Amino acid sequence: MLAAVFWFTLEALLHFNIGHRAAGQGASDAPLWDATSWDLPDAAASMKIIASVVACAALSQISLVPFGKRVPSAVKALSLSFWFGMEAMVHYQIGRQAPSTLLAVADARKWLNPTLREWSQIIISVIVTSLLSEATAHFLRSTRLAGADVAEITNTVNRIMMAMDAGDGDAFAASFTEDGVCEIAINGARAEGRDALRKLGIGIHAKFAHCRHWEGNVTVRRSAAGELTNISYWKALDGGEVVSTGTHYDTLVQERVSTGAKGGLLAMLGVKGGHFEWLIKSRRIVHTWTKAAGRVEATAA
Repeated sequence: MLAAVFWFTLEALLHFNIGHRAAGQGASDAPLWDATSWDLPDAAASMKIIASVVACAALSQISLVPFGKRVPSAVKALSLSFWFGMEAMVHYQIGRQAPSTLLAVADARKWLNPTLREWSQIIISVIVTSLLSEATAHFLRSTRLAGADVAEITNTVNRIMMAMDAGDGDAFAASFTEDGVCEIAINGARAEGRDALRKLGIGIHAKFAHCRHWEGNVTVRRSAAGELTNISYWKALDGGEVVSTGTHYDTLVQERVSTGAKGGLLAMLGVKGGHFEWLIKSRRIVHTWTKAAGRVEATAA
């Protein structure tokens, strides 16, 4: 939202100056990209610009609500371009006409048409600011680690333990991606893909049906490659007795989990049914101690 407001504001000043110069005011000979030559709007015009920036930024976000948590890039680009375009015309009119109220400038019937040169300036700036706004938002999303993501990841790694103890191979496998991999260092076992992972979950339950597995100290970080990783401790208990401990090393990705909904306008726009979940792409299970063998940290290599 803040990124959108920033680019909306920058574009507002640009289009205000295009309109201002069209009205015969300002430094008409200076190149438009030279921001030092821009005229600043007076207090009345500034209030109209601020109000329209906030309104357009809010409407651009509201218009994406029907598409859910993850919006297709094409839809987002079209929405941003539309609202940047609407804002562009409003601010052009503020700069050119100096209307008395914001409602007056919102009346498109009274808008003055830009010249061909002004249209080209407006269109190019709308495209550039739309792209820069989306690029900025993408960068901010890729560098932060949201608390909601950590909570969802914690739920995923806990869900695997619950599924394993219940002998639910399908739920165990569903916590991994379609091409997910799970390796067990102590015996060299490796399962790749949902079918193999389902069998692994059932097999672990069959061998340790009398045990309950616990996850703890979940620590989520973003790697240098931009991936989210987890390192957490686990332990297996037989009644109240600990029989083994170890560490999980996970790499996670966020993927859409289908709910089976198909068709409709959203599907035509590339919006698939379902919701997003954090799933494990790769897991390495390392034992650090077992009741039978004692310390086995050497197997972590």
